[in-house]
Amino acid sequence: DSWGNQDAVTYGMQFYNNEMGTKAEKDSNSQTFAKYNATLGTWYYTAMTFDGSTNQIRYYQDGILRDSLSHGQSLRYATPWEFIMGAGHIHEGSGLNYWVDCSIDEVWIADTDLTAGWISTVFENQNNPTNFLSFGPEEPHP
Repeated sequence: DSWGNQDAVTYGMQFYNNEMGTKAEKDSNSQTFAKYNATLGTWYYTAMTFDGSTNQIRYYQDGILRDSLSHGQSLRYATPWEFIMGAGHIHEGSGLNYWVDCSIDEVWIADTDLTAGWISTVFENQNNPTNFLSFGPEEPHP
């Protein structure tokens, strides 16, 4: 990558062996992988949060907390650098050598703590808005 890092995993989402989850890289180059069962070809709403006070990584799938692991350290890179979607690298080196055949509907990046309730609300609003919201008749102007 342009910062001269030997590898460029840092953190991200991954589908592997019928599991979907989030990965975060440690200073030792080992990774924390919070994950849950997933089926290829199925739409999922996924979210990852990191609590810097506890070093806890949380993985949400369809608005539900599915896995929570201690990462054991702060995130490896605390400042923004390259942001890549649908690609990555496998094994050594920092060049891209892996491309994902997938559809990505929407991406949000927030520099704030998203609560479990917030994540669940966003999923419900997108997944089934008619059950989540209700509208009454128009009220007359006073």
